[in-house]
Order: sequence, then C-alpha cells, then structure tokens
Amino acid sequence: MRNKHENLNNNQQWKDITDAGESAFESLYLSLYQNLFLTGYRISGDKELTKDAIQELFLEIWNKRAQLPDIQNVNAYFQTSLQRKIIYKIKQQRKKNHQPLDNTVHEIPVPSYENLLIAAQDDVAEKEQLQDALKSLSPQQFEMLKLRFYKEMSYQKIAEETGKSKQTIYNQIFAAVKKLRKKMIA
Repeated sequence: MRNKHENLNNNQQWKDITDAGESAFESLYLSLYQNLFLTGYRISGDKELTKDAIQELFLEIWNKRAQLPDIQNVNAYFQTSLQRKIIYKIKQQRKKNHQPLDNTVHEIPVPSYENLLIAAQDDVAEKEQLQDALKSLSPQQFEMLKLRFYKEMSYQKIAEETGKSKQTIYNQIFAAVKKLRKKMIA
C-alpha cells in the first residue's frame, strides 16, 4: 500500500513541477533519490557515476519542466531514464578508453548486494532486513558470495578451490543474489 501511496504522491509532485513548483521538485527528488541510487549503482557499480547521472537527470527535468508530458508512473519514468543515461555514460567512457562496446552491460562489475544496500542505507531497520536476507541463504550460497565479493575471487578461482565447475559457481552466485534481491524488495 505504501508504494501505491508514494506513486500517487510522486505523480502529484510531477504535475506541480510543470507549474514551476520548486518545492514539489525538491520533494520529488528526495522521495526518488534512494531508489534511483540503488538502481544506478546496481547497473554501474560506480557511486560517483551514479550520483552524477541522477543529478544530470534531475537537472534536465528541471530545465524542461515547461514541456514535460503527463506521466502515468513517475517512478518508472525516472528509473528508465536513469538506466538509459548510465548505459550511455558507460558506453561513452568505453569509447574514450578505446574499449570494445560489445556486451557493455554484461561486462559491468556486479557489486555485492550487501555492499550496495549498506552504501545507500544507514537505517538500522534496513541493515536488519539485509542480515535476515543473508541468513535465508544456504550455507553454500553464503560461502560462494563471501568468496566472490568479500575475498574478491574470480569464478575460476572459486571453482578451483571448491572443486566445482565454473558454470556451477556462476549459477549458485546468481541464485544467491537473486534471492537477496527478492528478500530485500519484499
């Protein structure tokens, strides 16, 4: 129910922005920033790039507020816009560094979900929710995450250490991260 209420509030703030409402704009920024940061950091793995992209997005919205269309879902609009902006920035960085652009999104480092949330949250309740989510993992999933994200071992190195195939390690880590995301979003 909270998300539906927040979305209605955000939609009203969006309409107020088109009428040059600076306080509505600030309120919308504050209500969306945390989720935008989580989305952006999940895509880029780079806090500064994420913060810059969010600032640019809001600046563009403010500068074009007189021409803003009527948006049904403000949260989805901002999430999609931010994703596109970050992917574009990553591609620009790769071009600048003369790195191949093939599979750009697949090559982005995946930060640990725990680090992502702790970086964005100082709230004790959120940390407790994260701890509960980590406890829901099997010992094997937890160990795989620890080796990959805390000890920063490659999939190949983990496979060698555990005697499992690289694909099995990848699948177990993917399943663990997916389970954490599901628990944290719920």
